[in-house]
Amino acid sequence: MRVTQGSRAPIPYAMEVRLRQVECLSCGYRRAVRDDERRSARDECPKCRYVGWASSAELSERTRRLLRERPVERRRLHAVQ
Repeated sequence: MRVTQGSRAPIPYAMEVRLRQVECLSCGYRRAVRDDERRSARDECPKCRYVGWASSAELSERTRRLLRERPVERRRLHAVQ
């Protein structure tokens, strides 16, 4: 904090926090997370308990629909050789 001249009242420095919106790949629940935060991708959804998040800005309506229609047990990443 800094003090202005002639005053003893501290003025807090402004800190910018960038947020982005992510959504659950199972139920579509959305939440805001810090832009630099990657840990949140491992958190489970508070609505359906699924662990799978994607940036809302990167998902098209078609992709959202395809993911939600696919059974959870078939939503796995496969290594490419």
